[in-house]
Amino acid sequence: MIYSSNRLYFFLKNEDGLSAVEYIVAGTLVVVLLVAGFALLGTTVDNRLLFLRNALSWE
Repeated sequence: MIYSSNRLYFFLKNEDGLSAVEYIVAGTLVVVLLVAGFALLGTTVDNRLLFLRNALSWE
């Protein structure tokens, strides 16, 4: 029991874990920004293609 308490204490005092959390947060922000950017870009491209299709329509 004392061994696991010591391990928990040293784990909480070790600051190397903070850098891992920072990488996770930064990675999550990058993914969110990429998804939002691709969604916005996809809508814009879809609207342009729809405009071209309607402009070239024979009807």
